[in-house]
Amino acid sequence: MKRFLIINLILTVLLTLSSISVSAQKEDKKADNPKNAEITLVEVIYNGVIAESLTIHGSSFGNELPEIYLDGTELTAVSNTGEQIIANLPQTRLFSAGSYRLVISFGKN
Repeated sequence: MKRFLIINLILTVLLTLSSISVSAQKEDKKADNPKNAEITLVEVIYNGVIAESLTIHGSSFGNELPEIYLDGTELTAVSNTGEQIIANLPQTRLFSAGSYRLVISFGKN
């Protein structure tokens, strides 16, 4: 069974870089266990005025690439250090300013 980390994310449109503080629910305190992942910050990286990628900062993300969905749209995870996940936004969907649900799925735990 997969574990999901679900948060609501507010994207703000800026020309270069936007940082958004977010909070996440956690079940217990064991380190490096994705079911206990905690998000502390999400950065939205822009290419001009178009959101290009998300950098998700936190802890206990594990070491595998998770599945990531933003408002139901699958993102491509390109790296995971256990404390930072980078995901590319699809070019087929543009995200304007607003609130979006971010879902991160960590494997079969």
